[in-house]
Amino acid sequence: GGEGVPPLLPQPPPPASASPPIPRAAPHKAPAPPQRKTGARTTATRKAKKPPQKRRRFTQEEKDAIWGGVDKYGVGKWKKIKEDREFGDVLRGRTGIQIKDAYRTMIQNDESGG
Repeated sequence: GGEGVPPLLPQPPPPASASPPIPRAAPHKAPAPPQRKTGARTTATRKAKKPPQKRRRFTQEEKDAIWGGVDKYGVGKWKKIKEDREFGDVLRGRTGIQIKDAYRTMIQNDESGG
């Protein structure tokens, strides 16, 4: 094999005076991103996101509550529907967004209420 061959040792780079100078263009500076006005707020004050819950299908009882709430308050009043004492207990644990999405799905699937 390679008997008698000395191991390669790292060599220091040649002196800078040995290579020709590199012409320098004007330094390119990327524009700074626009600063958002956050005041004295720090990331520590932001709400920590909750871990995502496992998706649960809406029960027929929940769907009936959504139809009743839409009949009473109209489409888009998800928070009022959720806070109503008639429907709120059934829809506890659901967000307004989940209720909205369920309603949209029920309309698409033509699940008429009542």
